[in-house]
Amino acid sequence: MHFRGSLAGLVVGAWLAVAAGAAAAPHEGLDALIALADRAVAAEPERGELWLARAELHRLHADAPNACSDLARSADASSPASAVRVELCRARLSLAAGDPGAGLRAAEASVVLAPELADAWYAWGDALAAASRLDDAAAVYTHALTLADAEPEAVMTLVALHDRRGDAEAAAAVLDRAIARAGPVTSLLIAAVERETARGRSDRALEQLDRLAAASPRQERWLAMRGDVLRRAGRPDDAADAYRSAREAIAQRRTRRRSPAVARLDDRLAAALAQIAERSPAPPVFASEKSP
Repeated sequence: MHFRGSLAGLVVGAWLAVAAGAAAAPHEGLDALIALADRAVAAEPERGELWLARAELHRLHADAPNACSDLARSADASSPASAVRVELCRARLSLAAGDPGAGLRAAEASVVLAPELADAWYAWGDALAAASRLDDAAAVYTHALTLADAEPEAVMTLVALHDRRGDAEAAAAVLDRAIARAGPVTSLLIAAVERETARGRSDRALEQLDRLAAASPRQERWLAMRGDVLRRAGRPDDAADAYRSAREAIAQRRTRRRSPAVARLDDRLAAALAQIAERSPAPPVFASEKSP
């Protein structure tokens, strides 16, 4: 009995971890979790949360038929405490299947069942956005962000909603509030740098880059971005200084072999310096590379 309980706890814990933070988990990892869930369901078929856990794993695996089948069983067998998870899974399945109406009904039900749960409001906002009710979706996401620590992905979803609404000021304000609340979160600060640069506010973009650099032991990526901002602001000489500083930071690394990401960054910096020497115009958007 102890083994069965431990197995069930492992399955539910793994499901919660994957569902919360790895919606794009590799399929081979999901295969292993589904096999584990199969064993747990076979051992304790009366436990509705196990059917629900496996339904969510099937959903993440893009296996809608099995997800729907397990979801139906979880709804029959679940305790009342699991009802909100059933509705959330149903909402996500409906949205993935291109049925925003069904997704909206399930998401609204999850909010009624658990009005304090941020994930329920996020699901409702996603369903509203899928139904092209962008103002309502933005309002719902705004409320959701007050219920828990703001996840960067949720913040960027709200930013994107405001962009779709054509409200750049609201989008920028969301980023500013999130950064003030969460501190120097890399993904949020990078988004702020790119937005401020695109709006011609290079001084604000450089301020955000200073915050990124202060929180990082490695400077080459932020120096490269500083060069990009300065170049687009019409300051090629300052940009060249930043690019050269970035290359010096790379050269000072005490490693025998450079990673592919570092090599790509160094190549880009060399190309940017050559373009500045030739007085070529700045690229219209930021170059993108993964963190070295």
